[in-house]
This record gives sequence, structure tokens and C-alpha cells, in this order.
Amino acid sequence: MTEPGALSSAYQAFHGFSVLNQSLAYLQCKQRGIRVSPLASFSACKAKGRQVRKGEKAISLFMPLTKQQEVEAADGSVEACTRTFFALKPHWFVLSQTDGAETEWPTLPDWNLPQALAALQIDKVDFEHLNGNCQGYAQGNRIAVNPLAVYPVKTACHEMAHVRLGHTTAHLMSDDEATPRTLCEVEAESVAYLVTSMLGLPGQESSRAYIQGWLGADTLSDASIRKVFACADRILKAGRGA
Repeated sequence: MTEPGALSSAYQAFHGFSVLNQSLAYLQCKQRGIRVSPLASFSACKAKGRQVRKGEKAISLFMPLTKQQEVEAADGSVEACTRTFFALKPHWFVLSQTDGAETEWPTLPDWNLPQALAALQIDKVDFEHLNGNCQGYAQGNRIAVNPLAVYPVKTACHEMAHVRLGHTTAHLMSDDEATPRTLCEVEAESVAYLVTSMLGLPGQESSRAYIQGWLGADTLSDASIRKVFACADRILKAGRGA
């Protein structure tokens, strides 16, 4: 995730999949020396007139699976419920693992910040913070970005993440040198890092320093990591009308 251009390449080739699966597919391609290219299931490749070459190993991605369970209620009655979980399944191949007819693959849609804000029902308001060092802030479902922000789109994504992750329900999230060291800041900047990296926008070095500064010697829990990837995925999809 720190390799320059890696996440952007993954997004361009695999944008139809979740951010986590994009990263997994890219990693497997790099580990095997496979050229990063559009990804599809075996049947989808065949439908496009492409045949998977003999001996090629499938790419594994997380896919949702459902399981029926019986749950005992407080009164002793038993109710049937469906549980959804995710498992790695090797069902996909990239174009460079196949031979056959020339075919068209889905093109990468443009990403648009105003469209993302509208889809996520987040209002961008005028910046009114008196502290000139403040890059942006979020409160409720509103965000503001300093007109002089070094990386305005990254800052906007950071503040959008605060809103989407539920950080703003109780208090103002103001991002300056006085911001308390909290998990909220690490999660929000991690989302901004993923989104801007995927879109090929500047600011990754700044993000890594920011994240490490707030995280220190701690590590993100699996729950936080899942939240970060899910939020980044939602912002990316919202910005391209998906």
C-alpha cells in the first residue's frame, strides 16, 4: 500500500470490485509476476470469447456467503436466521491470463467530489474556522475545507470519512495541530489515503506521516480496518455514481 501508484493501478483495473478486493487482486498479480489488467470470473471470460490459459491459477477474492442458523430467543423459542460472512474464493482471472478475441471491458468512470457529497448526503459549507492552520472540519452531516488547504480533495475525503464513520454525531471534528489523538483521526485519514491513492491524487506522503503521528506504536484493530476499507469503497462509488 506504500508502493507509489500501486493502489491507483489496482483501481483502474479492478474498479468494479471493492477496495479490499482490488488490493488483494493487485497483490496476487505482483506476487506472481502477472500483468495487472481487467478481472473477471472464468465464465465471464468465456462469455467474452477469452479462454484461460492452461496452468493459470485463479485470483482469490473475498465473496459474501450466507448460512442458515437457528437462534434461541430469551423465551426459549427457536428462530431461523441468515448469517452473511465473507470467504476467500479462487474464481477470477485477469485479462493477461487469457487468450482469445479482442473484447471491450468496462471503462473507468470519472470520479466527482460534488457527486460524492450529494450521494452521501453530506453538505459542503463555507469555511469559518478562525485557526488558519486548520485544514478542514466536520460536524453532523456538514464539512468545510480551508480554501488554502494544501490538498483540498484529500481534506474533503478526510472530513467525509468523519461523517460516514459516525465520528461527528457528538462533537466538532476539527483537523489542526490541536486535534486530540484519537482513533477517529487515524480512521478518517486512512480513508483519505485510500481514496486519493486509488484516484491518483497527491498527498499520500502527508497522509502516511499524519497516520503514523496519531497512531504511534499502536495498531489498528481488524474492526477499524474493515470500517476504513468499507468507507473508502463507499466514497469512491458515490463519486462515480455507482
